[in-house]
Amino acid sequence: MLATAGGLIFTTLTDGEFIALNDETLEGMFSFNVGTPLKAPPMTFSVNNKQYIAFQTSGLHVHPVRFTDLMHSSYLFVFGL
Repeated sequence: MLATAGGLIFTTLTDGEFIALNDETLEGMFSFNVGTPLKAPPMTFSVNNKQYIAFQTSGLHVHPVRFTDLMHSSYLFVFGL
């Protein structure tokens, strides 16, 4: 999990969901399913005074539809805040 000064908590779930929660109420503020299992926590960085949040997926995982096939994936997702 990653907490920001702006009152949000970000986390990734193994089912592919990237979510943002209100840090006081834990109310869901945003969610996005990337379609592949997430295996790393979110990170944040700034470029030219613009804040970004990113997370990575990688490695072998069971295909979400054909649970018998191992598939390789490697992605970096980046969102501007």
